Amino acid sequence: MVTSLPNLAQSGYSIKGWRDSQTAIIERRTSHARRRLIFLDSMSHRVVIIGAGFLGLLVTRRLRKLIGKEIELTIIDPKDYFLFTPRLIDALAGSHARGLKRELAPLLKKFGAHLIQSKVTAIDRNRQSISYTAVDDSSAKTIEYDQAVLAIGAETSDYQIPGVKEHTFHLKSFQDVARIQERIRQRMAEHSSPACVIVGAGATGVEALGALSRFAPQCSLSFIQGAPQILPGFPLSLVRRVEKILRASGAQLFIGESVQRVSATGIQTSKTSHISADLVVWCAGLQAPTINLAPSVERDPSGFFVVDAYLKLDNHLFAGGDIVSYREDNLTIPKNAQTSFLMAETIAKNILHRVRGEPLEPFRYSSKGNILWLGKTGILDFKFFCIQTRWTGFVRDLFYHFRSWQILG
Repeated sequence: MVTSLPNLAQSGYSIKGWRDSQTAIIERRTSHARRRLIFLDSMSHRVVIIGAGFLGLLVTRRLRKLIGKEIELTIIDPKDYFLFTPRLIDALAGSHARGLKRELAPLLKKFGAHLIQSKVTAIDRNRQSISYTAVDDSSAKTIEYDQAVLAIGAETSDYQIPGVKEHTFHLKSFQDVARIQERIRQRMAEHSSPACVIVGAGATGVEALGALSRFAPQCSLSFIQGAPQILPGFPLSLVRRVEKILRASGAQLFIGESVQRVSATGIQTSKTSHISADLVVWCAGLQAPTINLAPSVERDPSGFFVVDAYLKLDNHLFAGGDIVSYREDNLTIPKNAQTSFLMAETIAKNILHRVRGEPLEPFRYSSKGNILWLGKTGILDFKFFCIQTRWTGFVRDLFYHFRSWQILG
């Protein structure tokens, strides 16, 4: 039975109150319908993440938490495993690096994502399609996307310096660590104090020197740094403390000297005629991997992709991590794990906003501090203090356990 307006008035309800109640019902139904439309739209949303490193896996996990199982998630990576690269320093020092490597297939299955073990060769931004070559049979295939994330990281750059490819060791994989350690063992068998030179005094180079001092205390250690200071981009208070520790350890520092040539017996720099070396570990720089985007997008002089404030290359393609160049307040944001964590959060949220048709969130960089382990000691650098302590390794271990859980669950 429908209640008439006069009956409503007689029963103590005003016409305005009746209208308000009907409006509220309509708004609730409209809101429910809108959520239903969003759900149906997200069911058809195909998200493809290129790269299964820090940023790629973090975006995958965050999307599942934010959206649930209503999107189709695909990860493309030529490897079948995830490598927690900061732990390579532990392995180099001869320690058991727990959680260094995890198989991707079971990990992504837990996240409800599908793995395509292939190398991406091109992205057609107009057609929203990705071309890739399968690792097992080298066949060329394509996959379409509604939203994609470019997270392929960066490669070590040799700057086309003669002898770098032939006579240096990198620190990018467990195999690299094994090769470095084997070379040291060989040289130690020949003479008691082999000369080890690390080129590049960024965070990786500095920690690598500390790791080598633990693995082979007999080694004579040296640094070559082309920039006018070690640890470029780090707080000056931290830089001074680390440099003091390195000099006290007996390491030779060749700062402001660029490498001109590498040979089987050593290195020639811009200032020193020859630095003898039985082993050269190359930690000197990064370059963008080869991948074709059509239409092309803006890149910086080193080939890294320039993203906007929302970490987009276009309305359907995001990018983050080491592959991008991002400036904030006229400063270039560092390429490290901390930046990848922050970018992953923004990208995951913005994909959610895309699915829901909501405004995007701009990326904001904020350094949470730094931990540098130098073998027997290290530096803890946070907002209000910077200290040297032998407990750095313990703190770092706890922190990496937490970071590993954030990525892998």
